[in-house]
Amino acid sequence: MAGQSALTGDSDYTVSLWAKTKATPVANGFPTMISIGSSQTDSQIVQFRFVDKDCGKLLLGHWNGAGVFSDLPGPDDPSAWHHYVIMREGQRVGVWCDGVQLFNKTDMKLAIDLPPTVQINIGWLAQSERYFCGDIDDVAVYSHSVGRTGVARLFGGEEPFASGSGER
Repeated sequence: MAGQSALTGDSDYTVSLWAKTKATPVANGFPTMISIGSSQTDSQIVQFRFVDKDCGKLLLGHWNGAGVFSDLPGPDDPSAWHHYVIMREGQRVGVWCDGVQLFNKTDMKLAIDLPPTVQINIGWLAQSERYFCGDIDDVAVYSHSVGRTGVARLFGGEEPFASGSGER
């Protein structure tokens, strides 16, 4: 995990990854790209996935009462490589696909109870059959927000902060 501090239930985060599905519709009804948390049963998990097997819409879920944001626009062709970023910054969450912001929500109560050892599941939602049908590459999980400039840099294949910039 990149970054200087631990990922906790009340910390900012950024997840960056590249993904492409198999031909749609995929075999699994809930293709999950990444999940972060302890388990699905105690409702303390963040998940990022496609809404259904057609892979036309995205879902960012903060399973802590803060809400599930579904029906976010997905890429026209999910079977091609796309860059995805999900980011929490204070009480704001955002989702990007190929450098374009698809979702921005403010005034969220996003704290969740994470255990001392956080499970990060790539391509699968813990304790379920929600697995990804396709390829995932170049995954980075940061225990802080990289900001909009960092998102653009990640999409361009660069580190989220310029060397020597003084940014974290």
